[in-house]
Amino acid sequence: ANRLCVLLGMPPIDLNGILGPGKGVSVTPRDVVVGVPADLVRRRPDVRRAERQVAAQSARIGVAVSDLYPHISLVGVIGVEAEQFGDLFRTPGSMIGEIGPGMRWDILNYGRLVNNVRVQDARFQALAYDYQDRVLNAGREVEDAIIVFLRSQEQSQHLAASVDSASRTVDITKEQYTQGEVDFTPVFLFESILTQQQDQLAVSQGDIALGLIAVYRALGGGWQIRLEGPASSMIAPLEEIPAPEAEGDNIQMQSFLTMNDREDSPVL
Repeated sequence: ANRLCVLLGMPPIDLNGILGPGKGVSVTPRDVVVGVPADLVRRRPDVRRAERQVAAQSARIGVAVSDLYPHISLVGVIGVEAEQFGDLFRTPGSMIGEIGPGMRWDILNYGRLVNNVRVQDARFQALAYDYQDRVLNAGREVEDAIIVFLRSQEQSQHLAASVDSASRTVDITKEQYTQGEVDFTPVFLFESILTQQQDQLAVSQGDIALGLIAVYRALGGGWQIRLEGPASSMIAPLEEIPAPEAEGDNIQMQSFLTMNDREDSPVL
């Protein structure tokens, strides 16, 4: 709660009145459109900062190169003078002025200037590699978050089916127990299995929400667009959406990714 207060820009206070009662595991949206991740990654502050650092260092190279050439300037002076203070601003001839050119060229320090250009260029190369590394890591984080989100959806579906099967098994076993066909041991065993499956299902549902949060964070936030009404026609049917290219655990980012045609299946 205190961390939320800091994010909201307020001193730590009791947030129960603002947050309200807990509602359990957050329900992820049915349809989520993220656009083209390669473009949206630039929304990340760390990527933008690295990009601006490269641009600033490129300008410093130009400044260092300019020191190799002479600097020409024009110097001018304007003022007033008179023999008597009272005639300082009255006499027409009291206004004076001078203008002249000036030049500065550090030709004797030419070696030092050349080495400075090389230093600035080396710093530029280092920042460029750092920028490239940040972009690659940003893409990896987006890929990882999408994979977690989709795999958690798939896992939740399998666990939901497992919970349904375990629940039916418990019901059948209880019926057999009431009729005296079995003792209470199978009932206890199958109820324990059902509890474990329900617990795993709750964890997987939480992983779906955490995966969606990870996607949001990896893309720098502010990307979510909810499709409602006629806009939902933008989502193609499952059979028309090309399957994502997979290699190991890596899924290539696309504008739309789906795992199945369930009603609660997300579209990324």
